[in-house]
Amino acid sequence: MSLGCPVIFTERASGPELIDNGENGLLVDPDNIDMIAGSIVRLLSEKELRDSYSRKGRETILEKFNIKKSAAEHLSLYRKVIEVYNQEKL
Repeated sequence: MSLGCPVIFTERASGPELIDNGENGLLVDPDNIDMIAGSIVRLLSEKELRDSYSRKGRETILEKFNIKKSAAEHLSLYRKVIEVYNQEKL
């Protein structure tokens, strides 16, 4: 996804955390060979879909793994923890 490749991934494990099925990639049952094959054929035969998943997948990665956004969220959390700690000391 980070390189702009369309993705087919398992609907189990961490797949649904990054991939919205039908939006930025495809999620499949890893035990369903027909579903896997059908997804591969679909991406190979539908250029617009392939291009859309490539673009949206890359956008997803850039958003979810943005270091500046992540750092700001961590700093906000740390500030809240320090604030609660300081209030409890009083």
